[in-house]
Amino acid sequence: MYRDLENQEKFYRIKCADWEYMTLAENVEEAASKALKNVIDLKGENCNLSFSMCVEEIGDSVIHLDFMYVPKVLEDIGLFKLSNELSSLSDFFLDKGKNPH
Repeated sequence: MYRDLENQEKFYRIKCADWEYMTLAENVEEAASKALKNVIDLKGENCNLSFSMCVEEIGDSVIHLDFMYVPKVLEDIGLFKLSNELSSLSDFFLDKGKNPH
């Protein structure tokens, strides 16, 4: 990965489930979307997802952490069905009152 000093984009490291991805992006949302789209394209049905992802902005002297809800990022890249399915699983595991016990 190459970054020109005049480039306005920042380095990001994205971690989710069992994978990590490095990218240049203008903001956290763009970095999360780029990473998820590229990893899904690369791994296909073998791509593992968790309910959240960690997005680290790597600056000159500090690393800033953000956590993103993966179903929201899936919506951002146009994977609405997968987003709904993962969100339903999240509701089930977090027991948001939708589960008959």
